[in-house]
Amino acid sequence: MASIGALLATSAARLALRLAARVIRPEPPPDFPVTAMGLHLANPLGLAAGFDRDGALLRALPLCGFGFVEIGTVRLQGATAGPALEHLTRPRAIPVGVNFAGASDGFGADALAEYQAAMRLLAPHADYLTANLSTPRAAMRQREAPWRRAAFVAALCRARDALAEETGRRVPLAVKLPLGAGSPLECERLRAAGLDGVVGVGADRTIIEEVALSLAPVPLISVGGVRSAADIAARLARGAALVQVHRAFTQGGPLSPRRLLAGLDVTARSPPAVSRRAG
Repeated sequence: MASIGALLATSAARLALRLAARVIRPEPPPDFPVTAMGLHLANPLGLAAGFDRDGALLRALPLCGFGFVEIGTVRLQGATAGPALEHLTRPRAIPVGVNFAGASDGFGADALAEYQAAMRLLAPHADYLTANLSTPRAAMRQREAPWRRAAFVAALCRARDALAEETGRRVPLAVKLPLGAGSPLECERLRAAGLDGVVGVGADRTIIEEVALSLAPVPLISVGGVRSAADIAARLARGAALVQVHRAFTQGGPLSPRRLLAGLDVTARSPPAVSRRAG
């Protein structure tokens, strides 16, 4: 559970964003065009789910310089998704992903039905969907039976394909997972399931590189522990296709994405360091 301090910081950052949106000049940030999950993005920096849970800030967030934004986690309230649908139906300036989850734990039939119902409700209004399987209980269940998660993900991918055939619009599907337990076999199973992307939670750069390599060509979206432009550049260099921030935004303020991208521009233009051996 998030600490009271973190919740207060996020609430203060939301208020600051609402106020800043009235005065921020809509100047484009440094341009780093990238394509991932079939989406064309102005840059690889995104906002992670958890800051804007229901899409209420989707008018203000594009002014900050993000290439994409992920809202949520959205959970069904009966047969609706609460206020999220109202906000998602409004015009928006950048691609928006919707992070969603069911109420049931684990990877059984009840949980699958809840996730599928959420997909059906949210897909028409999202640029991509992220099934949140990163909760502590879900991670614990995965350790008990590693194959169940892959089977669950494969069923979600089939639901995505069925929706695409029914509606004529294919919405990319990612899953959000902790990276600590990643393995080549696990990545192979997820890749074979037909995913469009994996939102991987973890800051270990060695694991990020291993997972990105094992998942390819499925893109890895790296999140967790990103503090600086150097962090972003390092994760992109290790194979991540996109990078999301949360705390760096809540602590850095509405203009922090532009500063991160400006720093990333400097990092990209800097010559590689040359190692020198003593003697």
